[in-house]
Amino acid sequence: DCFSDNTHYSHFYDAKGIRNVYLGKYQRVDGSVVEGPSIASLVAAKAPDVDKQLQDELQATENAMQAIVDAAGRGDTFDVLIAGGNDAGNALVQAAVDALTTQTRSLEKAIQALELGDIELEGSDSLDNPSAVGAES
Repeated sequence: DCFSDNTHYSHFYDAKGIRNVYLGKYQRVDGSVVEGPSIASLVAAKAPDVDKQLQDELQATENAMQAIVDAAGRGDTFDVLIAGGNDAGNALVQAAVDALTTQTRSLEKAIQALELGDIELEGSDSLDNPSAVGAES
């Protein structure tokens, strides 16, 4: 979505989707679970420590995104959370960004463990080099 009162859900379900794909598992609205082959099982076979770390980090990201959804449920939608002067809201969003950044490093380790070659995960100027954002060229 562009930027709306549902942005918190977009971010939450993006994170949940990444976790679902990695685990090869999806919980339907009715509570039933669909399971199939997983990337996690492939990574666990080659590097169980990387798999465990990545699963923990995927859960941490989902938890951080849930905190943003919970805040929106109290009326603090995403635009409110990122507003200047909202230190608590900014901290919630930063925690989610930090969790995503951390899980990306483990995804890179999983790619290496699976010997997938030269796969590059695209970064973000604002995350990779925050001091360069807004700097004049």
